Amino acid sequence: MTQTLEQIVSKFGQVTRAKHASASLQGEPEDQLRAPFEHLLLDLAELAGLPRRICEGPTIPASALPLGLVAGHRKAGAEAADTA
Repeated sequence: MTQTLEQIVSKFGQVTRAKHASASLQGEPEDQLRAPFEHLLLDLAELAGLPRRICEGPTIPASALPLGLVAGHRKAGAEAADTA
């Protein structure tokens, strides 16, 4: 059964509230949002009719992406800022 937008957003709110209320919270608060946010995006993609596999990871190798799009690669962006 496909969830409604209201159900998806409500579930995200419930999960994130529970994580932040947890006494065993470790790390930065924004770190606790990663998994719930990923699930939110997957649920929204499903609601939009997109295949789940598209949203679960890259289908092309990172080496094929422009340097500015590769996670953690800041040098290209910094060099571009220096030349601007």
